[in-house]
Amino acid sequence: MKFVNSILFLCLSGLMMAGVHTRMTYSVEEIGGGRWAYTYMIENITLDESIEEFTVWFPLGQYDNLVPESPAEIVQDWNELFWNPNIILNEDGGYDVLANSVVLEAGQSVEGFRVSFDWIGVGIPGSQHYEIIDPVTFETIESGFTVIPEPMSMGLWVMVFSGLYVRRVSRKG
Repeated sequence: MKFVNSILFLCLSGLMMAGVHTRMTYSVEEIGGGRWAYTYMIENITLDESIEEFTVWFPLGQYDNLVPESPAEIVQDWNELFWNPNIILNEDGGYDVLANSVVLEAGQSVEGFRVSFDWIGVGIPGSQHYEIIDPVTFETIESGFTVIPEPMSMGLWVMVFSGLYVRRVSRKG
């Protein structure tokens, strides 16, 4: 019965993710001396609009001294803008990326966006809020939180557990 409950949980989790049209994954590494770096991958899963601009937020009191460090392949296709958190204005920092010559259609992704920063928060840096922006109207098309890449997609997990369940049932019969 536990096995059936596990499969049901995975299926329901997959249904809850059905409304997500974009995904931004990250890796984080400590450079040294309180300096860290995020590397991002942005993916247009099923968004009707192409992704032409996105912003990743750096909350006040956790980050300082942002520096974009994306490789040349990224910089030639995307314009990177950034602003540091500002204690006087009580404003978060941001890393905004605008398409120069390439946009992301559904099913496409780009990886390698990189930002280094001073970490002044507690523990280690983690997930951040991001927004997909319409560059003409400046409206937020979709938003979410960055995630660590999954080792296997949800669909693959469901297939694995379904196969194990079928095998188990066929042995009993």
